[in-house]
Amino acid sequence: MRVGRSYGVTCLVALALLGAACTSPAAVSTTTSSPVTTIASTAWVPVAYGDAQLSVPANWYVLYGQPPCPVGQPPGELFVNPAPGVYHCPAETGHGPFSVVDLEALARTENAGRKVFTINGITVREATAPTNTYLVRSLGAQVTVDGPLGLGVLHTLARAPRVSVLATAGPARVPSSWHRIAFAGVSIAAPSSWSVMRANSYGPDCSALQQVEFGLPSVVLDTDERIIFPPCPYLPPYQRPQTAGEGLRIDKLTIYPPVARTEFRNCLRINGLSTCPAASPGYSILVLRVEGPTLSKPVYISIGLGGNGGIARTILHSLRTS
Repeated sequence: MRVGRSYGVTCLVALALLGAACTSPAAVSTTTSSPVTTIASTAWVPVAYGDAQLSVPANWYVLYGQPPCPVGQPPGELFVNPAPGVYHCPAETGHGPFSVVDLEALARTENAGRKVFTINGITVREATAPTNTYLVRSLGAQVTVDGPLGLGVLHTLARAPRVSVLATAGPARVPSSWHRIAFAGVSIAAPSSWSVMRANSYGPDCSALQQVEFGLPSVVLDTDERIIFPPCPYLPPYQRPQTAGEGLRIDKLTIYPPVARTEFRNCLRINGLSTCPAASPGYSILVLRVEGPTLSKPVYISIGLGGNGGIARTILHSLRTS
């Protein structure tokens, strides 16, 4: 949880330097319902964390797991799962960002206020502290907003595709056009148009989005026989919001993408296999540990959560022993 920035939460230093007025989110209804802000432009991109999803303009920057210090890029920045602690952020230079939004896990000690409203059918409660923070208990998330577009981003709140993919309702029907792939003791279905690639190594790659998205839709089957550490150039911790991609990866021995010190919980029983999703980082790739009586070691499966999650759900529920 972000404890706080060194400057006030309700007003960015950059706005003060520009002479802009600092305002509170008075536009949010304090009743049990709130008008839903409709984003007419298609240039807004959904960004997921855990069970929650927000959409931001395509020209914003998104920072994953970083200290919540704005890098000064107008018109806005979204911090997803910001690093915990108190940071003495330097004052921004230039002309931005104008809006900053944090999307993070719900704090264990909730400072819930009396103001309750709904966004897209989801109950939201305004927190008494930190200022401009909104608690979404049903999705295990909280959102902190600053700047003129902060409330507009808040009103795009939705359930992330992960919710429908992991729902306990009946399994999805596998289309007849799909093909079935057997590897590492498991069998799983995928669209026939996806290419199948084989690999024998694991290790970090150079992409800042390796826990967020796949490249082109494909299937990767990795034996994880050797580890590699490629030389990577410096990459800034921020990037434009990316539409989540679809894809499938099966790792025989290790986890991909690398998920350090995570827990696997809320396990599902799928065709006799114990299928446990990783608790973190919870971005747009669903990482699962699969165990079963015929498997000598856990198998790790990664599924891209693109679109509404329909393809990912079908892939998941097609899982069985080979």
